[in-house]
Amino acid sequence: MSRCAFCPEPLDADDTTIYHEVKSWVTGPKLDGPVLREQTGQLAHKSCIQALIAGQAPDQPLLFDDL
Repeated sequence: MSRCAFCPEPLDADDTTIYHEVKSWVTGPKLDGPVLREQTGQLAHKSCIQALIAGQAPDQPLLFDDL
């Protein structure tokens, strides 16, 4: 069983809703067109990613229920 990169909870690596961290190389002023994508092996729950996007730390209790 794998662990989430942002919280101590385990996650199922076969779950299709989990996020995989990817590193890549980009060029130009807009830093677009990623090439040489490589998975780092880090995984995260969808809920942890959504919390971070909303500005909420995954290890803090939710202030609002719309995440």
